[in-house]
Amino acid sequence: MSAGPFILAIDQGTTSTKSILLNAAGRVCGAGAAARRVDAAYPRPGWVEFDPAQLLASVEQSAAEALRLAGITGGDVAAIGMANQGETCIAFDARTGRPIGGAISWQDRRGEELIDEWRAAGLADEVVAVTGLRLDAYFTAAKLAWLLRHVPEARELRAAGRLRYGTSDAWLLWQLTGGRNFATDGATASRTMLYDLTAQRWSGRLLEACGLDEAALPSVAGNAEVIGATEARWFGREIPIAGLCVDQQAALFGQGATRAGQAKITYGTGCFVLANAGADGQRRAEGLLTSVGWRLGAEPPCYVFDGGVYSAGSLVEWLCTLGLAADAADASRLAGEVETPGGVMLVPAFSGLGAPRWASRARACWLGMDQGTDRRMLARAALEAIGFSVKEIVERMSAAGVPLERIDVDGGLTRSDLLMQMQADMLGVGLRRREMPEATALGAGYLAGIGCGLWRSDGLPAPPSDEVTLFEPRAAAHDGYVARFEKWQQACDAVIALGDAGGFES
Repeated sequence: MSAGPFILAIDQGTTSTKSILLNAAGRVCGAGAAARRVDAAYPRPGWVEFDPAQLLASVEQSAAEALRLAGITGGDVAAIGMANQGETCIAFDARTGRPIGGAISWQDRRGEELIDEWRAAGLADEVVAVTGLRLDAYFTAAKLAWLLRHVPEARELRAAGRLRYGTSDAWLLWQLTGGRNFATDGATASRTMLYDLTAQRWSGRLLEACGLDEAALPSVAGNAEVIGATEARWFGREIPIAGLCVDQQAALFGQGATRAGQAKITYGTGCFVLANAGADGQRRAEGLLTSVGWRLGAEPPCYVFDGGVYSAGSLVEWLCTLGLAADAADASRLAGEVETPGGVMLVPAFSGLGAPRWASRARACWLGMDQGTDRRMLARAALEAIGFSVKEIVERMSAAGVPLERIDVDGGLTRSDLLMQMQADMLGVGLRRREMPEATALGAGYLAGIGCGLWRSDGLPAPPSDEVTLFEPRAAAHDGYVARFEKWQQACDAVIALGDAGGFES
């Protein structure tokens, strides 16, 4: 196979690394994505780590397999684009490239004590104003500060001027380029809680407050520019790396949401609602996050509103482990056998509540059950809880001046036509489900194509749209959800109050 040039797009994710090849028309070549599994470790309660060596091997192996499946070699590849996990971080010795311990996952909560200290020091409002984020252990800053406080080797390397740290993509770039480049992109940097959205650089004030050094951090590049080149030993020749982006923003770009008001919802383990918020980095939505979406050349940055729901697919899996449903499809079927949940409500706070409430002490509760409640009602209440959680986020986006004009949906739970129709009815906005499973890799590939000059930012290939299903809102159904949504919000308020009062402490 020839007819290049081709773009190699890599999505280094939480559970796997996937690679695809795009041709000059922007179409996926070969048999689709080549995937390599990534394993997480849980050394202590609240800790989540990855083996950096496995992350690097998964990138090399999935990329090599994608080339093989497409029938091409590294010599046919014009550029590489790479998406990353976001807040996951790696610290390492700049002399050897050897990591200090594991890659600390975005899911890891070991920095909670530091967050409490910074909150007590009055840092919360400044973090929101400067970075658009909330003071939370989810973001990279607390993970890096934890390393310096608790790992002697990190302090020794710091004293010797050899310590480097940053998001996982920066270490992978270092490795792929043979130590010649240590960089990240603005979208990923904006997920660290250390990046000034207005100035588009690391915040000296926040670095000082967190006890971190700018000299140890990666440089910050645009999302579509040549940042370096791989060593020839990886793919047979040096290949420019011309696109970097955090995963959720890459997926938004891959779905073509390049105008303010365009959005996507990913229904996976949790739900991630991401909306293009335009070019105003000062805009905030109450209870939501503002981050860089992408920065293309000399164009002003595009910003996004971001809201995360902790429990979605994991909630459905929990129903199955209780024996209430055989699988996700069965849960959807059961929920479809009743028009309403019969007054039953579920507050899905299995790990607390995320955006826009940020209630870490809340815990999941069923409310409104009686002896007539059956598993069909419980399944229906579970799907409603997912939909209502998303509705709260979308309403906050609209209140901040970004009404959503259309929403693309992806992820495993979108296979439930019932849930998708319920969501459209709740929101009063149409949903579009496209059979495009690798939107994140596609976005990274588009960015690399712009970065190497294969495409223009205003002339990108249209996203694949062979199979599209539309879910349009129904007025009567929308009206029926209004009162139930208000009661569900009241239930959340009650559960949060109970948690804040210590009601769920053992």
